[in-house]
Amino acid sequence: MTVRPARNLRGSVSLPGDKSISHRYAMLAGIAEGASRLENYSTGADCASTLDACARWVWSGSESRNVIEVQGHGLALATPRDRSTAATLARPCGC
Repeated sequence: MTVRPARNLRGSVSLPGDKSISHRYAMLAGIAEGASRLENYSTGADCASTLDACARWVWSGSESRNVIEVQGHGLALATPRDRSTAATLARPCGC
């Protein structure tokens, strides 16, 4: 059997979102001033927790089909929306 290089390649590849980059994007979008759009955000549970924490502390936004729209408010952190969240977020993650 002889395998020869292809002359052309057509199609598209959709890769899953990278976990560590997703965490960084979420936190940076939260401390940025103004609108950010995060596409192909990781669907992992820990990345969802990062979104939840950021949404409670630093931003307002919406999520739809792996795209997150964020309205960052700069470096001024907000008071958490509920006090039980503050206690949960204050614990070290054990990473």
